[in-house]
Amino acid sequence: MPVVVNLVGSPNARSRSRALAVAVVDELLAAGALAGVDRQMVDLAEIAGVTFTEEPAVGCAPVDDPVGRVCAAQLLIVATPTYKGAYSGLLKTFLDQLHRDAPLSGVVAAGIITAHSAQHHQATAHALTALLHELGATVATPHLLVLDQDDLAAAAAQWATLHGPALSHALRTELCPA
Repeated sequence: MPVVVNLVGSPNARSRSRALAVAVVDELLAAGALAGVDRQMVDLAEIAGVTFTEEPAVGCAPVDDPVGRVCAAQLLIVATPTYKGAYSGLLKTFLDQLHRDAPLSGVVAAGIITAHSAQHHQATAHALTALLHELGATVATPHLLVLDQDDLAAAAAQWATLHGPALSHALRTELCPA
């Protein structure tokens, strides 16, 4: 059974990035691009206990071996908000923990970017793709960009319809190389 991991890099628990990552997997399943998968969540805000107040940060949903879970995925959905034209520092800090010799080799990755402005999309998409390639992942589809005013469900459905077949093909190729 293929393992699909949603890796959410937003510092806000229960963020739009998380909701969008879940919606994308739901839509890929509905479109037939995925079948019989083990769905897993690694929400970094819940693990790290990020806070923007004077209150101490405490993780509320610890995950056993989040790094191992990410590296064991066949499909990795990486969801991040855009901050100052880049993916989140929380996501970067987490991914910096991965072993440097292609820890995501054999993993198909898809990026999901939430942003206030489309102007930030290009830089964030380029940087996220470069980071995932550096870690050895296969990025087979364009990243999904969703702006604040966009409908999450509609964006997820449209992206899954357009890119689900390529994602499915990449998964089959990685799971059963010729």
